[in-house]
Amino acid sequence: MFKKGDLVLHRYYGLGTVVNVQRIKVTADEQIYYIIALAAGERLLIPAKQAEQLGLSELVSSEAIIHVLSEAPQSLTEDSRLRKTEMDQKMDGHDPLRVAEVLRDLTWRGHDVKLSNGDIKLKSEAHKFLSSLLAAHPGTDTKSASQRLDSILKQSILIRSV
Repeated sequence: MFKKGDLVLHRYYGLGTVVNVQRIKVTADEQIYYIIALAAGERLLIPAKQAEQLGLSELVSSEAIIHVLSEAPQSLTEDSRLRKTEMDQKMDGHDPLRVAEVLRDLTWRGHDVKLSNGDIKLKSEAHKFLSSLLAAHPGTDTKSASQRLDSILKQSILIRSV
């Protein structure tokens, strides 16, 4: 159960903060709802009982994301359409750890061969998404989060290229 002030991630709407946990009567039943403030100023009302089913989860730690980025990359298929389909599937759920896999694997691929336009676009989307997640942690802004991602990826390539 989330509490007021918790940073949360919604699979479709992105980052938000629980601004209130409130009992609301809808029809004949009274339920507990999370009121989530999104970065764009919008608000979501999510029933607590269905929060996970509706795509609400706690913010993944930066350490978990960095761990995935530092792991050995997976080789990707040479077929650009199949590769795009596989990467899109990982990106669609907005699971930060799967998005980190996309960024790691496409970065590694770009080290060996020229990336396709689709690969470049997916890599950019993954980088932007992860930068915003890391920037949500205290003491980090988007620019430093982006630089941190670049540094981790560069170091990972250097280690595996030796």
